[in-house]
Amino acid sequence: TSNTRFFQKQALLHRSRPVSTRMADDEEEQQVQKIELAPISLRHSDLPSELMTQAQLYVMEAMNTVKLEKDLAAFVKKKMDEDPNMKPTEKGTWQCIIGKSFGFSITHDTKWVLFYDYLPTHQTVLLFRSQ
Repeated sequence: TSNTRFFQKQALLHRSRPVSTRMADDEEEQQVQKIELAPISLRHSDLPSELMTQAQLYVMEAMNTVKLEKDLAAFVKKKMDEDPNMKPTEKGTWQCIIGKSFGFSITHDTKWVLFYDYLPTHQTVLLFRSQ
């Protein structure tokens, strides 16, 4: 009977430690990969979908990090300029405008513009690459 209790305890310890730790790690990894994008109203985009998604993630990160619109735009511009996937050539740089009311007339590189309304804050985001 004492041997039976010993083996039951060992089996319980063995089952709970590695399995629960492994499951928690898997759950955390799945949660990280399933980030839900904030709702937007897309006005225009020439970006490939994976780059558009990455740009939206940068905007979401900015919205959670800084408050002033000029700081939001600077944050997103820096992230876009630093991302190697967002640089088709060494020439050119990203421009970012974020606000509630603005007009614009721009010249941008072909296939490198994203224009949408960020619905949670009712702000408009304009990202484009120019030389």
